[in-house]
Parts: sequence; C-alpha cells; structure tokens
Amino acid sequence: MTIDFDADLLRPIYESGLETDATLILADSAGGQYALHVIDHTAGVAVQEAARGGRIAIETIRPVARIRQRQLTDPEPDGRGLALTDLEGALLTIEHDDAPAITWKIKAYQVKPSPSGPGEVALILIDQD
Repeated sequence: MTIDFDADLLRPIYESGLETDATLILADSAGGQYALHVIDHTAGVAVQEAARGGRIAIETIRPVARIRQRQLTDPEPDGRGLALTDLEGALLTIEHDDAPAITWKIKAYQVKPSPSGPGEVALILIDQD
C-alpha cells in the first residue's frame, strides 16, 4: 500500500478550518493574483539552518506561512500551475476573520518534501513597507 502524503494527510489539514485564506500577488509585470489556503505561522516557527555539515532547527520569531506545494504547482483546477521560482519577490496577503488583512513580502521559501513527493512550502515573510 502506497501512501500519498499530500492527498491523505496534507490536503485534509488545509481543508479542515485550520487554514487561512490568502492572496499571492506575483512580482512579474503581469501582476498575477492567486487565491490560496495557507497555514499562518506569522508568530514565528523553527527554521532549519546549516551548521557544521548538518542542519539544526532554530526557534525564531521570523514570520512564516505554509502552503501545500501541489496547490502552487499542479495545473488548474486543483493547483495554480506556478513554478516555485514565481514566489521570488511576490507578496502574500493573509486574510483573517477577526482582524484586518496583512500583506507580507516573501523573503525566501523552503521546500518541505514528503516521503511520497511534493509536501509543503514554508514561505519566510517580512513586513511589507
């Protein structure tokens, strides 16, 4: 039996009410906008950093949002048909029911693969000036 981590584990999480609506605004001249579902960790998370030939997790207050990789890269209607490199220089507006929407600049991203292939992408955010 093969487990599809995206279909069996990630997708249900991103459709369970834990997710937050967001809008990705690309940096290209076309200014494409895409509706997404993200997990909001803008309070900070542990970030993987290189350390003496290995990697360590460092607790940080760096704001992060997580998104299913397939939601970005799969073709429509399920995905948005984007390349991960489209995230470079893009903006992410996270919408909340009980607070005003906040727009963040995507500073970097880290791909978090699953054992069966695409997993999540951690979007490392900075305040939008």
